[in-house]
Amino acid sequence: MNIKYEAKSDAMYIQFNDRPVDHTIPVNDVIIIDFAADETLVGIELLAVSRYTDNLDAIIAQFSRQATRSS
Repeated sequence: MNIKYEAKSDAMYIQFNDRPVDHTIPVNDVIIIDFAADETLVGIELLAVSRYTDNLDAIIAQFSRQATRSS
């Protein structure tokens, strides 16, 4: 798992694997889900992330540590 945050666009992408994205499904205005051709979840994009958390850096660090431990 890989988590990337782009401050300029205030978007976070949580990538679960390196498979190519075949199609994307918008869940709502701030959540977009990417799938491979066989319906495997590839990643989740979260938009306007800073609106929903006060401590984004701590959240990213926590998930990055968890992903490292589970790899």
